[in-house]
Amino acid sequence: MYKALENFTSFPAQPDWEDHQTEQNLYKALTHRIRDLQVKAAVLVSKALLGESEAEEPTEPTISEEEFKRHLETYLFPALTKGIPSLVGDRNLNSTHYPSLTFQEFLSMLIRFTPLDEPAVDDDQALGRLLGLRCFVQQKVLEKDAERWRQLLPMLLDLASKNVELRLACGAIIADAVGHLSKGEASWTVKAVSDTALANTAEGLAIWIAALQRHPDLKSENWKKPVSARSAPNILSLLKESATRVLNENSGPVNNGKATWSAPLHFVWVRLAKYFGNLGSAGQKDLASIWNPVVEEYLFSKNATDLQKARGFLIFQRMLIEVATSRPLVNIIFSRNLMSCIQNHASRKDRHLHSVALESLSILGEIAALKPESVGPIVSNLLGQNGSYEFDQRTNSKTVEQVLKHTAPEEINQVLEILEAPFTKSSSGTDKLSAIGNAYMRYLYHLASTGSSVEALQKLSMLAFGSSKATAKYGLTDSARANCLTQLESALAKSGRSTQNFELLCQLVTSVKPKHIELDEEIAEQQKIAVEGLEKILKDPQFTFFGDRQLTTSLASAYAMPLFMAYSRVPGAETLLIAINSLADTCQSKGDDAGLQLVIIYILLPLMYRPSSLGRLVSKHIFEAIAPRLDIETLQMLMERLEFTEDKSGFADLAEFIDAPEGSDDEDDDDDDDGSNDEEDSEEKSDDEDSDGDSVDESEGTADIDQAALLKALGAHLLETNGKKGEGDDGSGAGDDDESESEPDMSDSEMMAINDQLVAAFDNISGQGANEATEAKKATAAVVQFKNRILDLVEAYFQQQSRKTQVIFALFPSLVRLANQTKSSDIRARVTDIFTRYRKRFLKERKQWLEDGKRKKQIADYITHLQGIHKEVGFRDSQMFAKAASAACLAIAAAIVAADKKKIGELNRLHEELETELKEKDRLKRVHKSFFQTWKAYQQSVNNEKE
Repeated sequence: MYKALENFTSFPAQPDWEDHQTEQNLYKALTHRIRDLQVKAAVLVSKALLGESEAEEPTEPTISEEEFKRHLETYLFPALTKGIPSLVGDRNLNSTHYPSLTFQEFLSMLIRFTPLDEPAVDDDQALGRLLGLRCFVQQKVLEKDAERWRQLLPMLLDLASKNVELRLACGAIIADAVGHLSKGEASWTVKAVSDTALANTAEGLAIWIAALQRHPDLKSENWKKPVSARSAPNILSLLKESATRVLNENSGPVNNGKATWSAPLHFVWVRLAKYFGNLGSAGQKDLASIWNPVVEEYLFSKNATDLQKARGFLIFQRMLIEVATSRPLVNIIFSRNLMSCIQNHASRKDRHLHSVALESLSILGEIAALKPESVGPIVSNLLGQNGSYEFDQRTNSKTVEQVLKHTAPEEINQVLEILEAPFTKSSSGTDKLSAIGNAYMRYLYHLASTGSSVEALQKLSMLAFGSSKATAKYGLTDSARANCLTQLESALAKSGRSTQNFELLCQLVTSVKPKHIELDEEIAEQQKIAVEGLEKILKDPQFTFFGDRQLTTSLASAYAMPLFMAYSRVPGAETLLIAINSLADTCQSKGDDAGLQLVIIYILLPLMYRPSSLGRLVSKHIFEAIAPRLDIETLQMLMERLEFTEDKSGFADLAEFIDAPEGSDDEDDDDDDDGSNDEEDSEEKSDDEDSDGDSVDESEGTADIDQAALLKALGAHLLETNGKKGEGDDGSGAGDDDESESEPDMSDSEMMAINDQLVAAFDNISGQGANEATEAKKATAAVVQFKNRILDLVEAYFQQQSRKTQVIFALFPSLVRLANQTKSSDIRARVTDIFTRYRKRFLKERKQWLEDGKRKKQIADYITHLQGIHKEVGFRDSQMFAKAASAACLAIAAAIVAADKKKIGELNRLHEELETELKEKDRLKRVHKSFFQTWKAYQQSVNNEKE
């Protein structure tokens, strides 16, 4: 069989014995238990019998019509009884290669090979008939001749009446076909079905619904429209039975086991959902007449089984997918018993239907993503009516959060009205009001974080900074309002960094009334000046800093962020306010360059020092606005802030630079601490190690043992061990006998007292060591984080001003020095990445760079910067540092060679001199071999280009 699949290409026109063996193996593979073999065999047989018309080069079948008929009778139609319908499909029935094999011929073969009127008809024959009819009932087959359907429908109805197990499949085939029929054929179909027993089943109802969907004005004697509890006398009982009917032929009897909970729903529910989805609010009354008695009062009744509830959840999911955008219909399906059940089972993992309930809740977020207009109806029902305003807390889920995330801008006001609905009524109690207020605050945060809701941000700001009178109705405690400040800041950061959002920040801080916030006298004075300056920027289009109105607008954020910090009582806000308030005087008295330096050093860096996403966004926004005006001196001042040592001493210097207020958590007042290593020691230590495998922090703080405390606890006594005296000082155990005898024995209470002292002493020493080590780690991490924030600005400058090589190359030595001295492998890797990315960008823009000006005049400066990089080489045998230094050298070399290719010789000489110098000073071993290898490879590539 496997050999036949590998070697087969086509059926011969006149097959011999071996050919018959091959075709038997092929058809045997069609029924193989391995699915891949079935598919492969089906493809090969289909190509051989029918050709390949959809391929780039269409192929024709190689067999005669008579031979094709033999294949049908010998293999294909008998295969139907084994559940293989794939080769008797519309391609066979519509094939133009065998014109004498008509629809009637195929139908006759099907009837002949799947007889139903014999005394002993087995299930395989009935199944074969069903599969064959399903192949016939396809749109491409039926549309060629309307009479074909009139032949097939009676066969389907006959099969459904003779085999109850196949009734469902027959009904589904008829319902699918009705969706493609003309009104006359559909009317005839409905009448034909109504004359059989199938009319009084769920399948018959599904056929009627399908016909109504296709032709809404269709009439029937058996069913009334619209579809409701009055459509037919037994419709409710049919739907109840179909709801719990498990459509799995291999499942055996219906039971209450978990395996049956997720079995497919009866297709009548799919048809119903689509019907009401198309009908919209006009179907409100009819849906209620079905939903309440079947789903609400039967599937979710007090005595309902787990199976009934599980099936109810599936029906809820299917219905909501179709009707989610119609509020009246959504209000119906979020019924009381269903919502109570879903909350109870979702809230606890030990509930039987926990996973099914969570699945139903997850569907809500998916629907909201696909249909944003459904957010309002869904949120309204989750938080009100039969839901709970604290729905996420009750269900231990993020359902409301996930739904709110997809709120469309045009739906914002509607959703806000829903969120504020509880506060328009009188409160039932302080505790409950406080809980609802906290939930309201969280919902506003999720809504504001989408970036499309200015209104939500404004309301969140009102909760944070509003008067007590304005916020009283929300029942927020002081701690909740403090949390609201954090959420407002986070929402502003998450909402994105568009110009509109920075303008919104400015509007929010100017709308805050200082009388509602307690500010110190000094801060209040600075706050007043800052607000006046900010309002001047926002309202006076003639007012400018640095003669640039657009830049001035960006600098508005430099006023807004310190004000926001002041209102939030963030330490350091006063220093920032003083700095920004002095900007105008600084520019006037010292010039624009001094003003830019003030903005970067005394505003942006302190903002970036804080662990605040919003502060970093604002800083980057302002930096990108002023970047075109920055000169080498200003940027060198920025680079100097990379030289803080990565230990407690460096952290203390950093805190002093930032001007952290006294007593804050960021300060370390212990000046006598010996726990951290001396900078020279740590530098020497880092020089001796290869940092490629290092963790982020290469040194940790250590603690000296307090010997004095230990000796004091021990006193002059040695504890006895195993009933013997302790050994003497010489370790021989023969101490001074006289002294031992004259020393009085210790009582049990004295022994216990000394034991307690020892335990306390050792605990204290151990605790001090652990605390000092933790503080040292935190200090190192804080300095490393601050350097990362500076690198954010450097990287932004390299991206935005990539052709300003005179400025950029001047920063290279400082960055290489950072890669050399840092204890953080992450910092070293990032510097390397900055160099590498910049070089790639420069090479892409090299042509435009050459056109910008006379670059040859700048070569001398570039060579000076290259020599500055060389001075940092020879102190660290690290591959990562070598990559950083190489990337920096190659970027400068690319610019020099682009300006003057003859300079490659001088560049080679500089590298040779560096190598010689390192050899003489015995420091060549402290340079990773890849540094010089990379340069030689670059030199060779330049030489090859010359040739």
